[in-house]
Amino acid sequence: MCIFTVNIALNKPAYLQYQYRLGDKIYDASNAVDGRKSDLRLGGGQCASSEPQQTATWWVNLTSYEICNFLEQQSMWFVETADMLAKMARETLVNARLPTFSLPCAIDVLTLGSYPRLPSCIRDKIVPPDAITPAEKRQTLQRLTQVIQYRLVATDLPPQMRKLKVENGRVKFNVEHEFEATLTLMGDSPKIPWRLLDITLLVEDPETGDGKSLVHSLQINYIHQLVQSRLMDNERPLHDLYRLLRILS
Repeated sequence: MCIFTVNIALNKPAYLQYQYRLGDKIYDASNAVDGRKSDLRLGGGQCASSEPQQTATWWVNLTSYEICNFLEQQSMWFVETADMLAKMARETLVNARLPTFSLPCAIDVLTLGSYPRLPSCIRDKIVPPDAITPAEKRQTLQRLTQVIQYRLVATDLPPQMRKLKVENGRVKFNVEHEFEATLTLMGDSPKIPWRLLDITLLVEDPETGDGKSLVHSLQINYIHQLVQSRLMDNERPLHDLYRLLRILS
């Protein structure tokens, strides 16, 4: 905030009772309101002086009109300054405020090198879980293999898909000269559908294919999605899998 100061008595009419050396301009009452202050000695001509050993009266006529103008101007400046400060506080200084610093967080990070106060729900969504050990991986695949074996025993398999191999948490069906399909399960619930991992169509034609696969990778991807959709919510999913792949192969 700026403070404006104005000498409202500058060069206004002044009077001094019992002037020292009456009529001498060096000691006149007007010297007190002429704005000069470089030489304040008694005879410097910039001070008003009265007779020694006299109680003198000094006054200045400020004139009422100029005082009103001055007061109105001061009031206007005060209101404008207050309005400007309020606007700055609402608009400009809002983004300049410093946040409240968290001392416990700073102490934990600087001393421990980590922040143990993070809520577990945020940590579970952001921080990836620890990787499983090789022993846990082997144990999980062994358990998944047992679940697949139980599901196959309780499932009606097509006769053509009796040739299979179960290992490492997956089952691989082989139908000669037609296709190979690898499936797995995502849990031990009997309602969980089969998950198709890989398809290989055993279609060969040395004359037209020149020893290369006759099925494009984009076609394989489409067949994969189509077969997976037939495995969902199906009472006999493996039968539908065989019929669909046999037609396509």
